[in-house]
Amino acid sequence: MLQIDPSGDLLTTNGYLLLNNICGLAGYYAAAVVIDKPKIGRRNLQLASYVTCVVLFAITGGKSFAH
Repeated sequence: MLQIDPSGDLLTTNGYLLLNNICGLAGYYAAAVVIDKPKIGRRNLQLASYVTCVVLFAITGGKSFAH
């Protein structure tokens, strides 16, 4: 199984979790600010989010199969 930190250090693992939560929270507030802007809108924001997820999942899935 592929791991982020093979040594399993609890502090490092919690640091990655904190970074993940901070990025998620920043994305949430950024989406809340731009969701009702006429140039962006709900549909385009959702479409961009889905495309981003597809790309990121494809990258991580490809790395998992390559290893």
